[in-house]
Amino acid sequence: MAVYGDVFLVLNFVIDLILLYASGLLAGARARPWRLAAAAAAGALYAFGFLLPLPAALYAPPVRLLFPAASLAIAYLPVAPPAFLRLAFWLYATSALVAGMALGLSALEARSLVSSWFVPWWSLATAAVALLLAIPRLVEAARRRLSLERLLLPVEVGIGGQRVTLTGLVDTGNRLRDPLTRSPVLVVELSALRGILPPEVTQAYTGEASAVLETARRLARLPGWSTRLRLLPFATLGKRHGLLLGFRPDFVAVWHGRERVETRDATVALCTERLAEEAAYQALVHPALVTSGSAA
Repeated sequence: MAVYGDVFLVLNFVIDLILLYASGLLAGARARPWRLAAAAAAGALYAFGFLLPLPAALYAPPVRLLFPAASLAIAYLPVAPPAFLRLAFWLYATSALVAGMALGLSALEARSLVSSWFVPWWSLATAAVALLLAIPRLVEAARRRLSLERLLLPVEVGIGGQRVTLTGLVDTGNRLRDPLTRSPVLVVELSALRGILPPEVTQAYTGEASAVLETARRLARLPGWSTRLRLLPFATLGKRHGLLLGFRPDFVAVWHGRERVETRDATVALCTERLAEEAAYQALVHPALVTSGSAA
């Protein structure tokens, strides 16, 4: 069997790069592109050495098993030990997945129920690319199901050059959108925004339909507010046809870990009642406000 060294080297570099990148996505870790490339190059060179007359001890099973951890160290250190263990788990898991898929494709191409341990390069490349395409969808699904459900996050609301920071609960059951613009709605306690809203809001707004309309009329007379105002119909278990007063802020920003996700495509709805006992949170965050917008 002929083995082309240049193809072997490039193929291992690409596959190692994909596996290292995918492991970081699944573990929630980030690495600079040049560090990923350096780690992938180290793995490719180690694999290439298998074709050379090097000491057999370098390719003993324990060394071959532990070398991927060295590649992770090049790409991702320094990280906390639990984070490194997560990276290692996903690297070995995705490596096994790609290897199994490559063997399956090789057996399929050979029209056999089993495959030899020597697989063609295209089956490895296909398996690696398939993993790369699937990982973002898996990460997004896991993020929505695990990290967004009933999660307390800091939220900033800015309007007219002023801003306020409060605590929001990411509510996966919140599907309220502005009927005019289809932007996601952030429901906020009125008391949490008193410092940045005109007094016309706090004086007239009580949450009743008549008060909503009266407050909207008052605000419409103020400079710049006529284009910000929104009337938001809603339904709950206790009220089938409700109406909330809303407005378009300058921005809404949600802190998710160290990441600040900001968007100008949002609507703030004012709630006169307390959302949580003991003021645990003052806003209900639409899930789209965490997964969309621009990160900073």
